[in-house]
Amino acid sequence: MSRPWRARQNASNSWTCSGDSMLNGFTSHSPQSTVFRKTTWNIGRCLINSSLLSPSWVCISSRPIKSQPASAATSANPIGIGFRFILRKHVLNFLLKLIDRVSLMFVATPDFVLRPFEKSDVESFVAAVRESVSTVGAWMPWCTRTYSPDEAKTWFDLCAYNIAANVAYDVGMFCVNGGLLLGGVSINQLNRQHNFGNIGYWVRQSQQKKGYASRAVSAIASFGFMELKLTRLEIVAAVNNVPSRRVAEKVKASFECIARNRLIIFGKPCDAAVYSLVPT
Repeated sequence: MSRPWRARQNASNSWTCSGDSMLNGFTSHSPQSTVFRKTTWNIGRCLINSSLLSPSWVCISSRPIKSQPASAATSANPIGIGFRFILRKHVLNFLLKLIDRVSLMFVATPDFVLRPFEKSDVESFVAAVRESVSTVGAWMPWCTRTYSPDEAKTWFDLCAYNIAANVAYDVGMFCVNGGLLLGGVSINQLNRQHNFGNIGYWVRQSQQKKGYASRAVSAIASFGFMELKLTRLEIVAAVNNVPSRRVAEKVKASFECIARNRLIIFGKPCDAAVYSLVPT
C-alpha cells in the first residue's frame, strides 16, 4: 500500500522528507502536532546500528558480487562492499513488519520531535537523568546521580525491542532547534484485550515548567489513538506528585478516582490519581 510520506537520512544524520511543508527535517500538514509514518527506512542502518536486528539474523545466504564496480556494490548493498544479501520472501516480510513498527514512531510539533532513542543519544540521556535527581528522581527510582551509560544503552535496547514487538512505545523528546534531549514520553502497559494503555512522561530538570510535558502527552496520545487505534489511555500519578497531576489536568484528562496502593515507589505502595483520555 502506498503512503503519502517519503523520508531519507542524509549525511548530517538528520531526516529530510517530501510533503506539503518542512519542519526542520520533518514534514507536517499543519503547525499542530502531526503523526506520520516514514515510507522508507534505511535498512542497512537499522541492521548495523540496532542490536535487535543483526545481519546474521536476517541473512539467508550471501555471496561475493562478481564483475561489479565497487561503487555499484556499495549502492546496492548498505551492509558492506562486495556482498549481496538474498532474503527469502517470508523473512523479508517479517523484517519489514518489524522496521515498520520502529519507523512509525515519529511525532513532530513546532517545538520538539518525539522519536526512538539512538546510540548517539546515550551521553545526553545520562546528563539529563543526572541533573534531574531532585525532581524526576523523587518519583522514579531509576533516576539517580550514578546513572551510567551502560544503563542508558540497556534501556535503549529494551525500548527498540518493545517497539518492534508492539508492546510499548518509549521514545525521547528532542528540541527542534539543536536537538537537545528534553526528556521522555511513552505509551506502555498495553492491554490488547480491552484496547487501552498507559502514558508516562518525564522532563529534565533544566527544561521543566515550559509546557513540554503536556504538549508531549497530547502528541503521543494522538499517536496512540490514530496509529495504534487505542480507545483509552490512562495517566496514573502518585497522589502527592503534583507536577505530574498538573500535566494530566492541563491536557484535559478526566480525573476518575484515587486508587489505593496503585503504585509501588521506592518499594512502598502508595495511592495514585487515575486520569483517562479517550478519542474525540
